[in-house]
Amino acid sequence: MDAVAASGGEVVFREFLSAIVLNAQAIADRLGLRLIDVQAAHLVTQAGPLTAGALAERLGTPTATTTRVIDRLERAGYVRRVRDPHDRRRVAVEAVPGGMGEADAMFEPTRRHLAALGERYTPEQVALMFDMFTFVTRAFKDATAEIRRGGEGR
Repeated sequence: MDAVAASGGEVVFREFLSAIVLNAQAIADRLGLRLIDVQAAHLVTQAGPLTAGALAERLGTPTATTTRVIDRLERAGYVRRVRDPHDRRRVAVEAVPGGMGEADAMFEPTRRHLAALGERYTPEQVALMFDMFTFVTRAFKDATAEIRRGGEGR
């Protein structure tokens, strides 16, 4: 981040991150959910069925907190608990087909505003940005894991 900080880009980058978080919070607010609930719903939608323990690990929350998240999402109709057909003691959380329609619709303004990328930049530049997003995503996941471990890994 030294090159970014030296160029004054750190301010822009922090504003970028803040805009993303506040956008997600606004969506959560409109849905009557918490930000962690929206993130959990996305994780289940992207990864497929997850046990509460696996979801807790990905969210970085205690299992009791994750259980409350699952309860809220289940009440809202976004996810459901299903028993493993091979081990009835195991329960997974899966997205309800079509259940994310309302939540997905809340992202429409974000999608619409981001569509302007195609008007402002060439297809090659857009591809480069998405490559950068992939790199930044991995960097944030790695940093998050390091922070949760207590900062080890430097």
